[in-house]
Amino acid sequence: MDKVELTDYMERQGCSQETLATITNEDITGRTLQTIMTNDMWDNILSEELKISNRITRFKIKSEMQTTAPTGQTEQEENQKNIRSANEKMSIPKLEKPQLGHTHITTVQW
Repeated sequence: MDKVELTDYMERQGCSQETLATITNEDITGRTLQTIMTNDMWDNILSEELKISNRITRFKIKSEMQTTAPTGQTEQEENQKNIRSANEKMSIPKLEKPQLGHTHITTVQW
């Protein structure tokens, strides 16, 4: 998350203009904020340095930063992991033959 995305995110969380200005002036990014959240004094930093007075907002930001914590891989590496190579075959499950006197199962049942 770059500085602009972080500023938009913080604005959606209801942070003050003073907070947004601090983010811009200090050149804080999402990675910087995640590092702050790993610090034992994260609550003090958010309240005193970033001027986020609402405790609920601070805890929301903390929880969302924990759920989006980086896995050590870049987004490009993550996307490449999900793309199949051109010659890789997909495994397709076999469709069972219907029992005598019954119809084929539907795609939902399959």
